[in-house]
Amino acid sequence: MIANDVLQKRCRTCGDEFPATTEFFYRNKGCTDGLLGQCKACIGEKAKVYRKRIEENRQAPAAERRCTACGNIFPGTAEFFGRKKESIDGLNTQCKACWNAKTLAHQKEVDQRHPEVRERRLAWHRAHYRHPERHEHKLAWRKEYESRPEVQEHRRVWSKAYYNSRPDVQERRRARAKAYEGRPDVQARLKAYRKAYNRRPEVRERYIARENRPDRQAYRKAYKSRPDTQSHRLAYYKSYNQLPERQDKARERRRRPDVREYERIFKHNLRARKRTIPGIHTPAQIQEMLKRHHRRCYYCRARLRKNTKRIYRYEFHIDHTFPLSRVAGTDIPANDISYLVPACPTCNVKKSDKYPWEFAEGGRLL
Repeated sequence: MIANDVLQKRCRTCGDEFPATTEFFYRNKGCTDGLLGQCKACIGEKAKVYRKRIEENRQAPAAERRCTACGNIFPGTAEFFGRKKESIDGLNTQCKACWNAKTLAHQKEVDQRHPEVRERRLAWHRAHYRHPERHEHKLAWRKEYESRPEVQEHRRVWSKAYYNSRPDVQERRRARAKAYEGRPDVQARLKAYRKAYNRRPEVRERYIARENRPDRQAYRKAYKSRPDTQSHRLAYYKSYNQLPERQDKARERRRRPDVREYERIFKHNLRARKRTIPGIHTPAQIQEMLKRHHRRCYYCRARLRKNTKRIYRYEFHIDHTFPLSRVAGTDIPANDISYLVPACPTCNVKKSDKYPWEFAEGGRLL
């Protein structure tokens, strides 16, 4: 025999000859040459036919099926019989109740004979479900299972009829809840959890949607208009604002640069609203305006003097190019950000209530 010659092997199904290698035949230690008698192509075709038959049986109308353990007859569906890929129709021969009872009895028997097996299984389960991904998967499955209507109805009926109605159970639950919620660590944890929970976007959206309902708005309006409610709220706010810690906190808040700037912007907008002048602006828009003008005076183009005590860190005035005193009663949005410019204190005082084209010293004809 030539060394380069390869031994040929005939497939017993199709009768074709192929090289006796693992490229054309699967391994099998029980055979003489260590290879199966059928080629890979024939085995693949056989597997396709088998899978197709199983799929057809699964899609076929459900017929009645007898459990081999209890002898009862059930519809041949996955609702009453577990899945089993090896069977023709893809279902187990025993119903789910019998199979679960058999599995539980076998597990109890093994645990009694071999306690170390039970400890090893419990340790494996603890280590397995301690993994973050598996723990999240288990929580998602439990959430989906408990959200099923039939599961909720069954649990509600069972709890109402057999468990929650017992006086000893109710008393025990109240005592346990009172003792548990009275612990300082539990109170701190619940407070932190409620605070984090109420900050979730979906919770805020759900709360806003609930509060915007017409019935809720009507009830809130009627409740707040009651004389006893108004007097109670006024008394509460008055006593609350007189607390020393509340006054100290409010005093510290008013000293903050951002709060002072917000109050200044609020006064500007309020003054414009009193004169029925449209347009508003915010501190963020003022910051953008200052950056757009490169922190220079709009009229004299001098660089603004730095002042670290202010929120913008520069000393300047917010000038209305169209004075509010002269546009009152018109539809000109003189208080809008597009009508505002940064000005140094000197130019703003000189300009007073003039229009830009009337203020010749500023050099702006706009």
